[in-house]
Parts: sequence; structure tokens; C-alpha cells
Amino acid sequence: MRSPKPKQRKEESDRQSRSDLPDWVSDELLQKTIEVWQPYYGSQLTHDDAIAIIKNVGGVIDCLRRE
Repeated sequence: MRSPKPKQRKEESDRQSRSDLPDWVSDELLQKTIEVWQPYYGSQLTHDDAIAIIKNVGGVIDCLRRE
């Protein structure tokens, strides 16, 4: 059996990493995150990158909330 195409593996990876996220992290939020942050990155951002950005921003907000 042939291995899946790289694009298919990437999409599966995106779906797997999304399974760990709260329901409010929608495809629309991921796309908007990529649109907002893309100008600050040299390479094309992926959904996995957007997930990492959302988690990191959430961590900053949690820290500020505790202070």
C-alpha cells in the first residue's frame, strides 16, 4: 500500500492536533490567526502554527489574569 500524500498527512496532523483543543477554536479562528500573524513570519503558517499561537496567547492571558 502506498503512503498518503504529504498534503493528506498534514491535514491528518491538523485534525489530530485540533482534537486536543476546546470547541471554541474553530476553523475560522485558525484561519483568522494565520491571516493576522502571517506578515510577521518568513514562512507560510500552518494550522498547527495557528494552534500554537492561540495556545501561547491564551497562556499570556492566563498569566495576566492571575496578576
